[in-house]
Amino acid sequence: MPNADWSFPSDHATASFAIVAAFAMQSLPRRTLTFFVIAFLICWSRIYIGTHYLTDVIGGAVTGIVAALAVRLAYRENSRLDTLVTRIL
Repeated sequence: MPNADWSFPSDHATASFAIVAAFAMQSLPRRTLTFFVIAFLICWSRIYIGTHYLTDVIGGAVTGIVAALAVRLAYRENSRLDTLVTRIL
């Protein structure tokens, strides 16, 4: 049954490529490759079953990568943000 909430960008693509980008930024090539293959299969499945168009998936992948980069640039250990987040968790 098709999803009633069609969206741009694809949430699945956004989440899976954010994970790939996070592992890539940690210089973990084998894990990055593994997660990239999984992310690709997730994205392909969304197109294959007709839940998303190719542009939805590409938009999600770009959004996930940009979000991961933004977090990487904004977050620093032992910063105020780190202290705040650590206290919350």
